Amino acid sequence: MLQKSIKWIFVFLPLACGPFLRMAGSYEHFLTVAICAAAVGGACLALRKSEYFVAAGFVSVALLFSPFLLVTRIFLLMGFACVVTLVSVLAAFRPATFQSQNDIPS
Repeated sequence: MLQKSIKWIFVFLPLACGPFLRMAGSYEHFLTVAICAAAVGGACLALRKSEYFVAAGFVSVALLFSPFLLVTRIFLLMGFACVVTLVSVLAAFRPATFQSQNDIPS
């Protein structure tokens, strides 16, 4: 129950704070760091529970709200997309292992 509550806090924080970033004034950087830290924490929690799709969403939110420059964020998102694509291609073309001759599909 506690894990589920923490997960929803990690989901709610970026959604609640995101629209108010421009109105934060001098505290904008602190707010972006808080959102980014919440998204990283949510990604770690999702990876620990083997929820990889949710973890990918949290990583995307962390990169979107990161305090880096726009160019850096674009290249980080592009690199993240390339790594995800590579992992999915490797998983799709992994050779199947069979234990015995009876396991081979006909």
